[in-house]
Amino acid sequence: MVETAREARLSTAPKGARLAAGLHSVIKKWLSYREHELLGRALTTDEAREVTHMARCIAAIMLLSPALDTNYLAVKQAVATLAQPSQ
Repeated sequence: MVETAREARLSTAPKGARLAAGLHSVIKKWLSYREHELLGRALTTDEAREVTHMARCIAAIMLLSPALDTNYLAVKQAVATLAQPSQ
């Protein structure tokens, strides 16, 4: 597989930066389906509220990311400990 320069930069970026870039793509794609040229109209109030809601959810995920990572590692370690055969 040939990796693009953008993918190469993202693969070495911190996980939070990779998450932000990926989630930014979601909003960008969502908005691309609602371009004025495509629909012949501006965003509705409900559509503007929805994209605001998406952005807020993304921000919340980003803020929770360090705590979620810590929790994941703790659970992973606990499961590994449980999986070891007792002697």
